Amino acid sequence: MSGPSFDGQEVLDETLSFLGSLPPEQITAMRDAVYGDLGRYEEADCTYFVLGNYDEYEKERVLSVRDSLTDSAAGRVAFTLEDIDPGVDAWQNFYVKFRVFARRADHIVLVAEDNDGGHELELGEVDRERLYVLKRDYDGASLDPPDDDERSAADPAFGDLDYERFDAMMLTLFAYLDDEGRLFTWASESGLARAVDRVIAETV
Repeated sequence: MSGPSFDGQEVLDETLSFLGSLPPEQITAMRDAVYGDLGRYEEADCTYFVLGNYDEYEKERVLSVRDSLTDSAAGRVAFTLEDIDPGVDAWQNFYVKFRVFARRADHIVLVAEDNDGGHELELGEVDRERLYVLKRDYDGASLDPPDDDERSAADPAFGDLDYERFDAMMLTLFAYLDDEGRLFTWASESGLARAVDRVIAETV
C-alpha cells in the first residue's frame, strides 16, 4: 500500500479534518461505513480506485473494469466511490470523499469515454505516477450493439464514433501519460478487457 492506511479511524479523522463539525447523524453514517467493509482494502496487497462516467452504459464499463481488476486470491481489490458507502452517501461531499480515498489507493484507473464527470478536477488531485487511463478510441471500431438492441437508440455513444470528445487539457494529459506508458486505448469491449490486462501487468 503506497498511501495512507484504510484504517477506519484514520479515514474518519481525515474526513473530519476537511469537513469540520458535522451533524451527529452524518458522523454516525460515516463511522458505520468506515468500520464496515474497509477491511478488505486494508488487507489487500494492491488497491485500485476506478473512476469514470456514471451514466448508464458508461457505468457498466466502469464496473466491469472494477470487477476485472479485482482478484481476492491474488490480493487485488478495486473499488469505485459508490462502493465505499453504497446506498447511503454518508460523506455528502463528493470532493472530500474522493480526496480521502484517492490518497489511499495504490493506483487510480480512469475509464475515459468523455469529458463528463469532473475528471479534470479528479486527475488534478492524483499523483500521476499512480494513474492509468483506459481511453476510448473514437477512431477505432464501433461498440455498436446488434440492431435489435435497445441501446442503439438509448445510448448515443453507440453507433456514433464522433459523439464523445475530449478537450485540449485532457488530451494534453493523455499524451503525457501515453509517453509514460500509462495510457491504453480501446474501441470495443474486448479491447477494454485487454487494456485492463495491461494495467494488471504493469502493477503487480
